Amino acid sequence: MEGRAFVCDPVCALPYGHNVVGLKYFSDAIKPFFGEIIPIASRSLPEHISLKYGFAREFDFYYHKYIKLDNPDDLATYISRYRGHDVMLEAATRDVGNIFAKHHISTNDAVIFPCVDYYGAMGLLAVLRKLNPENAPTVYLRFIGVMENATSFGGNGLNILSKEISVAMSDGYKIRLCAETPAYADHIAEILGVAVSVVPYPVHAEFDRSEKYPGADEKVTTRNGANNRVFNVACPGSARLDKGYLSLLEIFTNIRRRDPKQTIKFVTQTLPTSEALPHANYTNQLYATPGVKLLPSSVSEEEMNTLYKQTHLVILPYDPVIYKYRGSAVFMECISRGIPVIALDGSAFCSQIRYYGAGTVVSSIGELIEYVFRYRDMPSKTISTRMLQARHRYSVDSYSAIANWIGL
Repeated sequence: MEGRAFVCDPVCALPYGHNVVGLKYFSDAIKPFFGEIIPIASRSLPEHISLKYGFAREFDFYYHKYIKLDNPDDLATYISRYRGHDVMLEAATRDVGNIFAKHHISTNDAVIFPCVDYYGAMGLLAVLRKLNPENAPTVYLRFIGVMENATSFGGNGLNILSKEISVAMSDGYKIRLCAETPAYADHIAEILGVAVSVVPYPVHAEFDRSEKYPGADEKVTTRNGANNRVFNVACPGSARLDKGYLSLLEIFTNIRRRDPKQTIKFVTQTLPTSEALPHANYTNQLYATPGVKLLPSSVSEEEMNTLYKQTHLVILPYDPVIYKYRGSAVFMECISRGIPVIALDGSAFCSQIRYYGAGTVVSSIGELIEYVFRYRDMPSKTISTRMLQARHRYSVDSYSAIANWIGL
C-alpha cells in the first residue's frame, strides 16, 4: 500500500506502561504495509517521550475517571453528561475531526486503533459518518478488552460502540476488526455477527532473534545443591490487584521456606499510591521476605528492559474473571524475548501460552510454586530451545495476522 496509516492511541498519556511501547511496536509492525506511518498519542504524554518515539500529540485525555495523570489537562475539570451530553465524546469527536482536517485524511489512508478505547473509537465513527463511504479511509479496530467500556457515565461502552460499528459497516464504511485473544475475537464476533480476526501483540524488531534465554550456556541448578547460580523470577506489571499482587506473598514465602539458600530470587512492583495504603502491612511483609526486590509501581522502559534481560522466568497469577477475554502484554513481551511464563488458568491468554508452548498454565497457586522449582531445575538449554521454537511460531503467526488484518 502507498497510503498513510494514522496509528492512534488516545490512552497513550503516561510515560510508562504498555501504551507507549504498544504504540511504538504496532507502528513499527505495519511499516511494511504503508507508505507513511503517523503515530498519534494524547497531548498529556510528556513531550520528551513523544519526541523520542516520533509521536504526534493530538488527542485530549478522556479517562481521568479511570487513570490519574500527574498533570491533568483542562478537560479533567469538566463534568461528563453536562446538560445531557457527554463532554468526553464531544472532545474526542472534535479531536478526530481536527486530525482529519489537518492531515487531509482520505480514502487512500488508514486509521488504526491498535488498542480500541471507547471515546477514541466513538469520536472516529462520528467523524466518519460525515463522509461518504467512498471518500472515507479504511478503519482498523483492534479490541483488547481494557478501555472499550470506559465511559464517563457508567454505561456499557462496548454495547454502545458495537452498535455504532455495526451501523457504519452496514452503511458501507470500510472497517476491519480484530481482537488480541481468540476468546475475545469470538466474543466480538458474536456481538457483531461478523468475522473477527485474532491479532496478537507484534514481535518487536529490536528483540526478534535476540540474545538467548539468560544463562543458556550455564549448567543447571539441581535440588542437591550443585551449581548455585541464581534463578531470577519476575512479576513485571504486577503492581495491580487484578494481576495477582495479593498472591505474591504466599508464593514468595512458600518458595523461600523450600529454598533457604535463596537460589531463587524475586522482583516485582509495588501498588500505585492510590491503592497502596489499605495494603501497607502486606507490602511491608513482601519487603521483609528474603530474596525479594520491590520496584516502584511505575518504572521506565529502560528499567523494564533491564529487568527482562535479568529474568529467567515470569509468573502471571492474574485474576481469571478480569482476564476472561484479555491478553497479557507482559506474556507477549516474554515470548518475544524468549522468557517462559507460568500463569493461572482461566485468563484468555492462557490458550496462547499452551498453543505456542511458551510456558505453563496451572490451576492453583500451589501448582504454580511447584513449577517454579521445575523451571529452576530444568537445563537452561532445554528452556532456550523451547522458547526459540515458541518465539518462532509466534513471530510467524503475528506477522501473518497483521498482514491479513491489513488486507494484503
